[in-house]
Amino acid sequence: MNRDEFFAKLADRSADQVTKVMWNLYWRGSAQMRERIEAELDPEQKEARKRAAAEPPDPDLVLLDARTFAALASSGSYIAGDRRVSPRERSQWRVTFRRLAADALEALRAEAPNRRRKPSRC
Repeated sequence: MNRDEFFAKLADRSADQVTKVMWNLYWRGSAQMRERIEAELDPEQKEARKRAAAEPPDPDLVLLDARTFAALASSGSYIAGDRRVSPRERSQWRVTFRRLAADALEALRAEAPNRRRKPSRC
């Protein structure tokens, strides 16, 4: 179905029916679909997310997350099961590890606010 056919089908529906269709798309769609719908509904939120994504992660929070993950992993929470780790998180520990590794690299690349750069000698 192309754009014109799509709009022709929507023209026959009431506003209530179109709202119901949009809710079904939003509720049953993927996270990416929901984000796209939210961005269309609130453009200012989209700009705020872009700015937040462009900023490097807070090094202290990344360190805390990494230490928590390491403590849970060393205690066997991801392997044997523990109340501190949900079953879904247990099965996706590799995703958590990759996210933490990427955040750590980004935090290291970012200039720390409490460190001063040494003047370079040219």
